[in-house]
Parts: sequence; C-alpha cells; structure tokens
Amino acid sequence: MSAYKDIYVRKVFSAQALTTGGTSTSAAIDLGSTAQNGNFSLQYSKTGSGVVTVTYSLSNDGTTFATPSTAVDIATSIAAGAQSDLIDFTVEPARWMKIIITETGTNSAVFTGWVAID
Repeated sequence: MSAYKDIYVRKVFSAQALTTGGTSTSAAIDLGSTAQNGNFSLQYSKTGSGVVTVTYSLSNDGTTFATPSTAVDIATSIAAGAQSDLIDFTVEPARWMKIIITETGTNSAVFTGWVAID
C-alpha cells in the first residue's frame, strides 16, 4: 500500500495588474514543511498586451531574500495576449521562496498564478 501525500498548492497572484515595466512580488512561501521532494510547478493565466517574465527569490532567514547566482527564470517572455500554461521548475534548497513577475515589454498585463509544491 502506497503512502498518501498531499501536494501543497498556493495562489500567489490573483489578477495582479502590471504596468509597463512593473514588478510584483508574492508573499513568502514557507517551504520548511511543504517541499518534501523539491518539485515545483507554476500554473498561470495572463491577459493584456504586456510581456511577462517570472522569476524567484529565496531566503533561509525569512527576512532577506535574494536571487541565487545559479537561478534560472521560471518563465521568460510570456507573449502578449491571453496566455496560460503549467510549467515545472526547480530551485536551490532554501526555507523561504517568493515568486516575482515583471512586465518586460511596453504594455500592461494581468497575471494570476498558483504554485504547486511536492
């Protein structure tokens, strides 16, 4: 008999408006009791003419967050128009994580996203 294990899902952005060149950062996600296997995914929907990049920052003390030098963007250049996807990603070991969305084009966008943690 297999052991049952929940996958933790958290909504990190809810119709977050991004202006031209704007950035928004999620609340901190405590990975201490949720990231058992280190597997992550981001499900998102984006509308608007803006182009969006998704990155992350990490912390071990829960106060000072930084983007590791080895970090790889979660998603780059999510195109203008209505877009949605589910992307898997990995992060360096850390206790806390924040998701960062940035409009990198010359228009605005609206972004909603959920992170799943296994």
